[in-house]
Amino acid sequence: MPSHTSTRCREPASDCDRRPLRLPDAGAYPTLAKVAEGRPYEQVAVEFIASRPTTRRGLSRVVLNPGVINDDAEEFFAWGYCWLLAAALHEASGWPYGLVERQRESSWEWTHAGVITPGDRFLDIRGCHDRGGLSALLTVAYGVPARVRAGSFADLCQAMGLAAGTAPDWWLGLLADPILTDTVRYFAARLLQACLPTPPAAPDRTVHVTSAATRCRAAWAPALTALKGAPHEHD
Repeated sequence: MPSHTSTRCREPASDCDRRPLRLPDAGAYPTLAKVAEGRPYEQVAVEFIASRPTTRRGLSRVVLNPGVINDDAEEFFAWGYCWLLAAALHEASGWPYGLVERQRESSWEWTHAGVITPGDRFLDIRGCHDRGGLSALLTVAYGVPARVRAGSFADLCQAMGLAAGTAPDWWLGLLADPILTDTVRYFAARLLQACLPTPPAAPDRTVHVTSAATRCRAAWAPALTALKGAPHEHD
């Protein structure tokens, strides 16, 4: 699975799309449905062979269960192939890309990618988190100023070193088997579903003291520890 392509890069019209979010139904994953044979997609084991090892655990082979967010899913989609999930999230939502960057002398270096929700939150495999709070946590972890910037597809192309004019669906051509495409799209759909507003629940008399910042720190804690002294998350 190569990490880039030499095709020319075109700006997609959906970069500024703010249409209502409509998640695909189960029929949107035909190959996954065929392999599942009626089982929940989460019970299917899908093997990804990476063209480059992930940057935290050095994995070249990862077996994922669609929609199951565990350490292997985080390893693949946060420590090597974040752009793959970001592309699927952007395809399904039309939301802008989110580029995590750290300052290097007088310029900014791309380290990670996701999307930015209409509520100005950053969404990736670790969930949905406040941009400002995450930037502050990453600044401490990196030891240099960090930011989470909303960007277009052209910005992602520039960050990844893709040729100007690369088609927005370039990532589809990098996946050798349709079940890989279905799996990435299914992960994206589950993450987007988790971001959607939920109906009001019955009154809860429990006193909740966990803040959004605390939840963000908890979700990113392993990554923040690993980032200290690490070159970057992406491959």
